[in-house]
Amino acid sequence: MRKGVLLGILSAGLLLCSGCASYKAASLSALSPQFVRESEEVPGISIGCKSFSEEDCATYLDRDVLKKGYQPIELTFNNKTDKSYFFSSDKMSLPCTPSQTVADKVHTSTAGRIAGYTAGSLLISPLIIPAVVDGICSYKANKRLDKDYQTKAAEYFVIPPHSYKETLLFVPHGDFSPTFQVSLLEQDTQVLKTLNVTASR
Repeated sequence: MRKGVLLGILSAGLLLCSGCASYKAASLSALSPQFVRESEEVPGISIGCKSFSEEDCATYLDRDVLKKGYQPIELTFNNKTDKSYFFSSDKMSLPCTPSQTVADKVHTSTAGRIAGYTAGSLLISPLIIPAVVDGICSYKANKRLDKDYQTKAAEYFVIPPHSYKETLLFVPHGDFSPTFQVSLLEQDTQVLKTLNVTASR
């Protein structure tokens, strides 16, 4: 009996090592020059926009965000002027979903993973140990995901003179259009400048 329990613990431990939840995503890469266009509306501002594919989601978000109903788009600004501009996602013609809302949708289910360990094995109490450890792994992975999504998907920021800024936006599938408008506030004059943007893949 003791030998069987030990084998059960060993098997659970091996399963835990191979299946423990994790979060590993690459940082956003600079868009290729082919995606970046000089703005006709605001001279000196270059804009790049790319809609994510499933492969991009796997690389940069480590989760299938598309399957959850959101189209991620990477938006970059290259400000070659002597002026500062303010970007806010609510000044776009496309509605954007907060990064935390999207993160919550793609979280690893901690309770579900614990249930997977203990289902049908309630008599083997040592399985609770790897179940709890895996639950902690899931919790930590979700926290890393939250922080990374928040960092990548800044919803507002200043674009200083002669600087480069990028962000990731999450647009509900039903509202997504590859062509849309972004408005930037010129900080000195407080004038809102509207730019036309087209997302590439």
